[in-house]
Amino acid sequence: MKNYIQELGVVPSIAEPVVIFCDNNGAIAQAKEPRSHHRSKHILRRCHLLREMVSRGDCRMDRVSSTEKHSGSTY
Repeated sequence: MKNYIQELGVVPSIAEPVVIFCDNNGAIAQAKEPRSHHRSKHILRRCHLLREMVSRGDCRMDRVSSTEKHSGSTY
């Protein structure tokens, strides 16, 4: 993701991880510390890339409460 953003030229440099804001504690927990569970198998398949990016340090998941989210934002 860092390389992609650098290629776009959106920001001068990407030294810090890209922050992804989310209001779902379960999604943040799965991204940071994936655990195999029979109820989350479908989720694990879909978020494999995100987990890989978090473990490499390309992005970081941060919590934002639902009330703090702004309309039209990409959270």
